[in-house]
Amino acid sequence: RVLCDDIERLLAYRDAVPRGVMIEYLKAVLGLHTALYVLRLSRQLTGWRLDREANKACLECKVSGTLPEPFASCPYQQSFVVDATGDPRSPMAQIARESALAEYARLMDLIKSIFTFNQLLRYAQNKRQDLHDPRKVLELLKNPSPTFDAYWEFRLDDIRKKNEGGKDDDKESISAEEEALLSMGLAPFDALIELVTHVRARHHREYLVQLLDKLLQKNTDFGALAQSKAQTNDRRWVFGGRLLEVFVQLSVLKWNVKDGRKFFYSEPVLIEDFLGWLEARYGFVIAGARLTGGREPVTVEEHRAFRDNVRGLKDQLREIGFYDDLSDAYNAQTIRPRYPIDQRKEVP
Repeated sequence: RVLCDDIERLLAYRDAVPRGVMIEYLKAVLGLHTALYVLRLSRQLTGWRLDREANKACLECKVSGTLPEPFASCPYQQSFVVDATGDPRSPMAQIARESALAEYARLMDLIKSIFTFNQLLRYAQNKRQDLHDPRKVLELLKNPSPTFDAYWEFRLDDIRKKNEGGKDDDKESISAEEEALLSMGLAPFDALIELVTHVRARHHREYLVQLLDKLLQKNTDFGALAQSKAQTNDRRWVFGGRLLEVFVQLSVLKWNVKDGRKFFYSEPVLIEDFLGWLEARYGFVIAGARLTGGREPVTVEEHRAFRDNVRGLKDQLREIGFYDDLSDAYNAQTIRPRYPIDQRKEVP
């Protein structure tokens, strides 16, 4: 819903920006939202799996791109601390690296959750149960049938038989780690999921990392992620200049409604409002966790780092021609639109 709202806002510029620029804007927004969707799934599906039921707030989702805080009612809110200082050695850069590292670490939970849901859906299909919805299939775990454990025990035995090859067989024998997982005394279904995750997670994580890096356009002007060429360096959240431009173009739009149709117009926004908008809409934290309950600065050094971060973002906005800092007055620090539009004139 937020993606659709962003695209609708971008299309308000269709007569104001060159076609090539519009295509780049759309690519950036589509990639960003797809990446955020993957990261949100890691929270959402894992939460459902651990609770063994879908969250009621998800079943009656109230998220809307037209709300000032679209995800205010979402139990799986996201928070990403962004480094705007431009210095990869700064304290802020380290905080942004920790934030990115935590998100990529969640991919293991996502993989395990996907395995869980897929196996339950397969079980429901084999047993001809009318459970084809991921929101309902967890009922199999919460209230298992008398044959549930026996089914997964049979699957485990089948795996053992298929992997009991000797030296003259082409089959690989079960490793010590895999044997230990099977001997932990877990319920048959849980043992199967742990085994499959142990064997396959590394493979799937590799491709998920590649996916996120591409969607977030790592190390580009439209990117939300940076990483130096040295493989030992971790990723960190940053805003490329062109991506920041996209955010500004979206944030300065307001609209009036006439006969069910939106008529957009642009107007300057205060820097503080822009920072709150970024955090409420996408989870990107620049000035500390103010809206979505993310990482709170707890030391004097961290408070100083976030102040420097805001200053760095202002400098970045000034460099790309969007920011006016006419004085120290709060209401004089505004972000202005690059392509002013006023569709209100079209309202009958």
